Amino acid sequence: MSANTTHGHVREHGSLLARVEKRTLVWIAERLPRAVNSDHLSILGLGGMALAGGAFWASHWFDGALVVVVLALAVNWFGDSLDGTLARVRNQQRPMYGFYVDHVIDVAGAVLLFGGLGLSPYMTLEVALALTVAYLMISAEAYLATHARGVFQMAMFKVGPTELRILLAFGTLYLYYKPRVVLAGSEYLLFDVGGVVATAGMCGAFVLSAVRNTLALYRAEPVPRADRPQPRERPTPAAGDSTADKRAAGRRRMRPRALVSATLLALTVGGITSAGAPAIAAELHPRTVAAWNDYVASTEQRIARELSAGGGFLVQDFDPDAEAGRRAVLDGEVPVARMRSRGAAGRTIDVPKGAIHHWRGSIFVPGVTLDHVLDGVRSPLRQEDLQEDVIESRVLARDSDRVRVFLKLRRKKFVTVHFNTEHEMRYEQHGVGRASSRSVATRIAELEDAGTPDEREKPVGVDRGFLWRLNSYWRYEEVAGGVIVECESITLSRSIPSLVRWMVKPLIESAARESMERTLTSLKERLIAGAGGAAETRVASAGSSGGRAQ
Repeated sequence: MSANTTHGHVREHGSLLARVEKRTLVWIAERLPRAVNSDHLSILGLGGMALAGGAFWASHWFDGALVVVVLALAVNWFGDSLDGTLARVRNQQRPMYGFYVDHVIDVAGAVLLFGGLGLSPYMTLEVALALTVAYLMISAEAYLATHARGVFQMAMFKVGPTELRILLAFGTLYLYYKPRVVLAGSEYLLFDVGGVVATAGMCGAFVLSAVRNTLALYRAEPVPRADRPQPRERPTPAAGDSTADKRAAGRRRMRPRALVSATLLALTVGGITSAGAPAIAAELHPRTVAAWNDYVASTEQRIARELSAGGGFLVQDFDPDAEAGRRAVLDGEVPVARMRSRGAAGRTIDVPKGAIHHWRGSIFVPGVTLDHVLDGVRSPLRQEDLQEDVIESRVLARDSDRVRVFLKLRRKKFVTVHFNTEHEMRYEQHGVGRASSRSVATRIAELEDAGTPDEREKPVGVDRGFLWRLNSYWRYEEVAGGVIVECESITLSRSIPSLVRWMVKPLIESAARESMERTLTSLKERLIAGAGGAAETRVASAGSSGGRAQ
């Protein structure tokens, strides 16, 4: 057990890794650049905890965020554990300042962590709020007890902050394997069970510690009898005094960080032996649908103008660098660009509680004619031609220029998601050598427990919000040597929280670009090989990765 004397109290650290950690921290502190001081490390520790909370939040959109949580906990350990060691190694201790700032940061960091958990798909907000309240209660009691009784013990049952971070990191990674558990015939969130256990434990510890400390302080300072003089006030032991009495007193009171360790230990270990319910639903609001309809109407008005213009035909023909764009496509490139439609008078169309992803891509299919391409995308689907993310497909209805299909989709860029979808496609000729098609997903239902006997659809519009709407608009133009195929896709998903948008948005855009390129390239290969059935599948499902990638 290690003990450090600080202003007015003794810090005891008796965790399993305390000795190894102390030697490691001293070794690092002796080699840090002089420009780095303990304040910098304290800020780094808080930033690590904020990043961990933000990454939990971001796990709504991609599973890789859980790895970021683990890395953020490592950053938090480096900053939070090293700041005091650096001050001691350099003989730059500021006891009162350090004690105050350290625990203000601890409280703020815990709130950020629990807040991120509550906004993640792995803990409900109610449990996170209860956990935060319980933590703040026990922290307040612990800090008051430290001031009144003189010992600050950093570990409980040999588990301190470092062991806690390790356990929480393992628990976070365990979510990849088993995020849910069944208790008494009902499903619960993995961290919900741990959070409830931790909250109950902290509330019990708060009551126990408050009672014990109150009784101990009452015995030390009983109510004076009126006929007796009051005893003289005992002086507060100095920082250099013997620690034996302080330790004995500390054993009779609650341990501040030890309680946090025990609490989060229950959250992690208790959660690993438990499981959780499905992710928090993201409801599709009427205002979101209205904004989507406004956006689609504006887009389709622009498309109608372009198709009837008589000059250019493809979307890229109306760009300032139209000629260079055509040359790039004919040279074999697959240009992909993000688009944005605007409302009347050029106004931006805001989408409350949602996000619209609008992309365009083009590809040149050599050695085919327009009739060949249209026959391909209209022909019946064949199971052997299905692309890897289409599990099942069937034609629901067909006439001369309309097709209605069912597609069961699987998306697994960041998060594996399954959907049952229905699409209606309409084809139209625009003179010699030109045609277009419009595909609208008329129904999108996210699946739960896909591929198991318990597979079921979530209520449409009340799911995780990866894909709520999907429209795609195709143009086909026959040119010398082949056909240029152009796809414009629009998807609607839940919004990206501003706190993690900087981190998530580039990943979503990258996934959307890759999806568009893969769709067009695969379509080209199938058309050249004469596999028209798979072409129809791609016409229907194109662009869905833009929303799903969140």
